[in-house]
Amino acid sequence: MDASDENAGAWEVGGSVTFHFALDVASGESCCYFQGLVQEEVDRAFLEMCDLFDTWTLAELIEGVRSARSSGDLVAAVFRLGLGAPPVFTARFYNTLCITADHKHPMVRAATMRTIAYMEWPELHEMLDVFVRTDPDERVRREASLVIEAFERVGIRRP
Repeated sequence: MDASDENAGAWEVGGSVTFHFALDVASGESCCYFQGLVQEEVDRAFLEMCDLFDTWTLAELIEGVRSARSSGDLVAAVFRLGLGAPPVFTARFYNTLCITADHKHPMVRAATMRTIAYMEWPELHEMLDVFVRTDPDERVRREASLVIEAFERVGIRRP
């Protein structure tokens, strides 16, 4: 084991590949990913993990948002969506994110702002700016502002 604490860890799994795990305390969801220098080794490790564990597919993450019945279910689904999002902008995920961004309940919109932080897509700066300026709920505006600050701190620049 390379490094771990009760909510996160990283382990070497062979060659140049490491497996990273983190428990997102806010959503209660777990997120894991592989990192390595050789893409084929990373892909092989990823496919082996998918065979061993019941993982969310990209289609299931999107469907989870679309089929949520309550605001609470939608918040959980949008957190999962963000944790499982591809590392680069994807129209299908963005369009699904817009469903929660337009929701009437401020709790869902605030969760959407936090989800954007997980996704780390520079293309989402514009959405954050709109929420900072126009959302009627102070908590949503604050969450959007915090995400913008975090993006700037870690160097996620506007496209």
